[in-house]
Amino acid sequence: AMESLAKTLNAIKEVTIGDKVYKLSSVTLNDLAAYESYLKSQQCKDILALDIPKKEMYPLISAINREGIDPDELSARLLTISGIRFLVWRLVSKRQDDVTIEQIGDDLDLQNMNSVVEAILDLTGETQSEDEQGEKK
Repeated sequence: AMESLAKTLNAIKEVTIGDKVYKLSSVTLNDLAAYESYLKSQQCKDILALDIPKKEMYPLISAINREGIDPDELSARLLTISGIRFLVWRLVSKRQDDVTIEQIGDDLDLQNMNSVVEAILDLTGETQSEDEQGEKK
């Protein structure tokens, strides 16, 4: 069982995004925790941009930092455009640390995004159901 886990964690999948070939590493709990932190920082930035007194901002920011994000909500947000961009950048940057999230966003488009998501699902051992595969044809 440990060999299988090690093999999964060390899995790499090459994907072409734009005119570049990127190496995606497998998704780990650390990647999901990093995404949760990213979401929290975005929420804090949104609060700081509000036109309200600072004394009203601090309790809101404190609550965001104190509470975790529900796993179902985290999963749903991963399937957004910004979630996919973050996750692809995170998986690529494990092996190619000079790649920025902006570069990934520039190279990802609606044509290549499906194949990239499929590669990520393949790395996690998830597969699409037969119904979803039938809809793609």
